[in-house]
Amino acid sequence: MSRRRRARSALAGPFELTVDDLAADARGVGHAEGKAVFVADSLPGERISYLRTRRRSQYDEGRLEQVLTPADDRVTPRCAHFGVCGGCALQHLAPPAQLEFRQRQLLNALERIGDVHPEAVAAPVTAPVWNYRRRARLGVKHVPKKGGVLVGFRERGSPFIAMLSGCDVLVSEVGDRITALQHLIQGLSIRERCPQIEVAAGDNATVLVLRVLDAPTAQDRAQLAAFSREHDLWFYLQPGGLDSLEPLLDDTPQLVYRLPAYELELAFEPTDFVQIHGEINARAIDQALDWLAVGSNDHLLDLFAGIGNFSLPAARRAGRAGRVTSVEGEADLVARARDNARRNGIENLEAAQA
Repeated sequence: MSRRRRARSALAGPFELTVDDLAADARGVGHAEGKAVFVADSLPGERISYLRTRRRSQYDEGRLEQVLTPADDRVTPRCAHFGVCGGCALQHLAPPAQLEFRQRQLLNALERIGDVHPEAVAAPVTAPVWNYRRRARLGVKHVPKKGGVLVGFRERGSPFIAMLSGCDVLVSEVGDRITALQHLIQGLSIRERCPQIEVAAGDNATVLVLRVLDAPTAQDRAQLAAFSREHDLWFYLQPGGLDSLEPLLDDTPQLVYRLPAYELELAFEPTDFVQIHGEINARAIDQALDWLAVGSNDHLLDLFAGIGNFSLPAARRAGRAGRVTSVEGEADLVARARDNARRNGIENLEAAQA
């Protein structure tokens, strides 16, 4: 072995490390030679072997080679693509421990940035951890060397699209049909001109917004329509900005999600912001309104109100004598909040644009 190769090997490792904590980006962090060392897929309490991939004056970065002593909270990732796909970072950590990590990150940020020290911390709001994600943006790329069209999230730390056969985090209507979507776009004449699919799922329908840089042909439209009918997925085409969206089929349903506890049905557009996890959203609304204890003599101000996600339940809880003012910067979302108030017969809400 040459001197240069021996030196490179000594730089790379492998080295051993005890992991002390998780960084904000979910990489394990330990300390060696007076510097922090960041290693993805490692967990606090573990003894690991790693290869050094980057050396800085203040810290090093490494790639996990072997877990020598696993943490008690380590689990086998459910997804076969974990570690390559950048859509998830903590599938190797048990869900309760993931909640503890996120809570600790929040409390540390409050203390470090805001000098806030809570007297008490409420129990986290929880819900199912699989097939929950109802909003997502997927990349699309025609890569002949990899067999054709790829649809999915970006690879971890890379601009390339991961080769996925499915996704257990996305709503199953989409996550179970990744391969079918790949075959569909592979058969389009504009397969090299479709860089993105945006996912939006309501309680009544699931929509795919297909970004198209060239107009689809009549045959393309026919194939998309057939796929839509077969899989009960609805396409929108987006040739330009958000104002260019058009439904592929005339009978495309209006997306809605429901909040049964408040007898509400909220309509939204495929590119509107809605909370990613529907069940967490509903429970967070319950928690917020319980804390606020909105009464009939109260006037509640909701900032960054969006389509009325918190404002409308608050207005329902307050009754006709209470008042809610929702404030939002996006004119389209303000209009949507007003429409949702009318849709649900709510008269004690005023939606205003900031």
